[in-house]
Amino acid sequence: MPSELYYIDVRHEGLHAFRRVSGRDPYVVQQKADVQLANWNTKWQKLQNRESLLRSKEEKRDEATRLTAEAQEALKCLEDILLHTLSVNDVVDWELLKDRTGFPKPKPKPFAAKEILPQPSLSYAQYQPLYDIWDRIFSSRRRKKELQANRAFQADLSAWHQLKARLDQENELAATAYRQSV
Repeated sequence: MPSELYYIDVRHEGLHAFRRVSGRDPYVVQQKADVQLANWNTKWQKLQNRESLLRSKEEKRDEATRLTAEAQEALKCLEDILLHTLSVNDVVDWELLKDRTGFPKPKPKPFAAKEILPQPSLSYAQYQPLYDIWDRIFSSRRRKKELQANRAFQADLSAWHQLKARLDQENELAATAYRQSV
């Protein structure tokens, strides 16, 4: 019983390699060809990496040579600066550089912000009602005094808020005028 012989030609252009893989089972032949091609591709990749590494080393060597030349030139320039300045009198007369001209108008006086008294508080003595014996007996009298003290506090608090708003506005206008005049 004659069995058929199968073969596949495998070629790698980069390595200039050729091989004929043969066998009696087409599946085995195909697997051998794939393995051979994978081996050649790995070998080719290693060669490419080695060549690029060599090129990279050469490029780095050239770059280092160029940078060294630039650094030596910069050092030479620095040495020449010292030699050049020793032969030249570089003394600066600072008095000639001062501007002694007067100002046309005097500087404006800084504004002083108007201060406001502290905010009234219920704990102040003037807002605490004074009770006598009758106030302790009659709760309506006590509530009346408490209500009067509370009204006085609310009136003073309202007046304080109005005064504060007016003074804040005046201070802001005065600050703006000062900044513009400066």
